[in-house]
Amino acid sequence: MGGGYDLVLAGLDRIDVRPGDQLLAGEPIGAMPGFGGGKLYFEVRDNGKGVSPAPWLEIDLRKAKRT
Repeated sequence: MGGGYDLVLAGLDRIDVRPGDQLLAGEPIGAMPGFGGGKLYFEVRDNGKGVSPAPWLEIDLRKAKRT
């Protein structure tokens, strides 16, 4: 992500990107296993502190469905 940002991912069976890769919207970052409900956990961290991913995802968290 650049700067002091890190992306933390969990639930992937395979990761297809490396630190510093530039990603486009909709580009796959890896593959999930075919079992377990197919949920992906991720968080954005700025110098070690968790921050909202909304600016990168272009979503309104007030309208996002919570599960």
